[in-house]
Amino acid sequence: MYDEEKQTIVVDFCNSQVLKAAVHHCFSGELPSDFNVDRPDEDVARNLAQLDHVAKTFQLRALGEVVYRAARTLINRRTVLACAVFDELSLRHGVGSVDSTCIKRYALDTMREMPMDTLLGGGVQWMKEDSVMSIMQDQDLDVDEFYMFKILKAWEGGATRTNDRLAKARKMAKHIELKFIEAELIKSQIS
Repeated sequence: MYDEEKQTIVVDFCNSQVLKAAVHHCFSGELPSDFNVDRPDEDVARNLAQLDHVAKTFQLRALGEVVYRAARTLINRRTVLACAVFDELSLRHGVGSVDSTCIKRYALDTMREMPMDTLLGGGVQWMKEDSVMSIMQDQDLDVDEFYMFKILKAWEGGATRTNDRLAKARKMAKHIELKFIEAELIKSQIS
């Protein structure tokens, strides 16, 4: 990360606001006011996830603990944000990796226990393809095949970030065992 000739450090896994928050924490021991969990939205959730990654990368334990508490509070106040945290940390750590002590585990457990409030509550639309695929293959998610179909349909319908979600959704649909869904349920969804 350090370029000796240019005397610069390249941190390409977070935005400048997150780096400023890390520096702010080093001097004050607190998160800056723009990381306010009283205003829970997707941007705050993603920034906290990035800040968690900064803390782990640079071994800033105190920052990591503060971020972990803030992210848990954020998810508890607005559970749908577990999807944004999970997605952001999947980009950083890889989709399959889940540290048992990190906020990504808490976000995943929240989605597993409350899929209607998180994934079907609008959060799946924020997720990228790899994160959705991870959810589709998760055996611990508390949904049946019909609700897995609905999650995939909600992701495909929320194409605010990309236009090619239909083809990707069709590819992911192979993980849904349609034979376990009553024909009438499928017909009502299609109509």
